[in-house]
Amino acid sequence: MEENIPALSSAPTVTHCSACYVSVLSEDAFCNNCGYPLKGTEEEQANFKADLAVKEIDLLDYKEKIDKAGKRLYLTAGLLGLGTILDGIKLRGTPYLMAGIILDLIVCAAFIFLGAWSKRKPFAALVSGISLYGIVIILQVIDDPVNIIKGILIKIFIIACLIDGIKAAIAAEKIKKETHLT
Repeated sequence: MEENIPALSSAPTVTHCSACYVSVLSEDAFCNNCGYPLKGTEEEQANFKADLAVKEIDLLDYKEKIDKAGKRLYLTAGLLGLGTILDGIKLRGTPYLMAGIILDLIVCAAFIFLGAWSKRKPFAALVSGISLYGIVIILQVIDDPVNIIKGILIKIFIIACLIDGIKAAIAAEKIKKETHLT
């Protein structure tokens, strides 16, 4: 008696993507993680790797800008602390001195916290920082409209740095999502 034994189909083997090194099946045309053309031509594979290398360099540039923006949060805390000292000298002997110093120290502490937080969550920290800085400026202008002009170059510098950092954080997140780079 002859039995009909079904032929064993060749099961796909597990290999690794040569771009991101995750496990892929031999039958996959593209890496499910990074999109590398596993069955593409040598030229397509080389172009993919070259594009990935460019994005890695861009990501390093964005991380540098994000780091600088995070440091600007510390700078903002320092400048506000210096302003607190100057206000303390100016308001010496007034009933508003202690309340002003306490409020300024709370705001300085918030910027120090945001600077530290920017290492883990740069976008959220920078957006919070620019929002808080905007509120501080608005409150200063409400207190004395001349404050809009006082230190205008420093205000513009801090705002521009934080906006640049926010843009870099957005671009870095986009690259991370596209390439699964960290």
